[in-house]
Amino acid sequence: MRVAVAAVSLALVAAFFAPAAHARQAAPPPQEQPPQPPAPPDDAPPQEEQEAPAPTPKTITVGEFLVHVAKALKLQAPQGGFNAESASFALRGKGVEIDTAATAMLTEADAVKVLDGLGYRVVTKTPSRTVNDQQAKLLITTFLITIPS
Repeated sequence: MRVAVAAVSLALVAAFFAPAAHARQAAPPPQEQPPQPPAPPDDAPPQEEQEAPAPTPKTITVGEFLVHVAKALKLQAPQGGFNAESASFALRGKGVEIDTAATAMLTEADAVKVLDGLGYRVVTKTPSRTVNDQQAKLLITTFLITIPS
């Protein structure tokens, strides 16, 4: 009798779990969806995905460049600080001769002339190209960190 009860119990257990096992096989396995970011509230402003454009570099005059160079060289500034004329005068004492008007836009030729007067041998293939403030700062930090001997 124990065998018959065990067989009936086994049959009931198999009958109970068989439909679920069959149903699991018939249904496709669930696919995992990548997590979605939460939706913004209806009253939220639309978000821009593009970065703001970089600010356009401004042009620099010969006089402004001379002032930056004089300051980078830590030359003795007149009372009230350097202006284009006083920076030009101070740089002449260092061997810089530049004949371009202080109000003219700085060109690569002008920058090369200033650096050449300070003892650097620099050349340019585009002497008439204007130099912007970021390029001028790069020249100053590259060449005028230390003064050549």
